[in-house]
Amino acid sequence: KAELANCFSKSRNLMALFLGLVEEIKIRTVLEDELDILVSLCSELVSFHQVLIPLDFKLTCMVWRVYVKLTSTHKTRLDLTQATEVISSELCGQLAKFRQMLENSKDKGLKTEILDPDLFCFQYQN
Repeated sequence: KAELANCFSKSRNLMALFLGLVEEIKIRTVLEDELDILVSLCSELVSFHQVLIPLDFKLTCMVWRVYVKLTSTHKTRLDLTQATEVISSELCGQLAKFRQMLENSKDKGLKTEILDPDLFCFQYQN
């Protein structure tokens, strides 16, 4: 168990270093090879979300920060639909979990009221 925790810690540190490096590198998309590398990197960053989000939220945010920086610099040459789908799917999943938590809190006797079901606004009542 300790070995697994150590491996995860070292991998997280390595990923943070990699993200810092990628964030600082200047990528010139004039060359097709560099554009291909950028497209591939951005695609991998997006697909890594599903693996990383349950493990380390802070690192997930770092990945998305690098993704946004890379794509905002080169947005005219990149397809952003994959990232939009991943983020919207994650948001829908989190909102469903949140709604379930509210429902469960009602079952346990806590008084909550969903003020606007479409916006998931709520208030706790004593």
